[in-house]
Amino acid sequence: MTLQIGMLGQDGIILAGDARINAKPIPDADAPWMSYEGQKIHISKSGRIAVSCAHDLQSGSHVSEAIFAKMTPVTIQDASAK
Repeated sequence: MTLQIGMLGQDGIILAGDARINAKPIPDADAPWMSYEGQKIHISKSGRIAVSCAHDLQSGSHVSEAIFAKMTPVTIQDASAK
């Protein structure tokens, strides 16, 4: 289960989430699910964009990198001006 919370304040936001990541066992292997600690919130290099991910993070990591690549400083300014 993933728990992520976002709260909006007067001067910013808080985005928090748990750090437990579950990994599926190899198909057809008699192995238990594995878990480990990791970051589920990815933050862009600019610090202006945060993406929360869930599950095994493989797909989420690719999606967050694609979002960061598409979001330029100009698109961020345009969105905040609305």
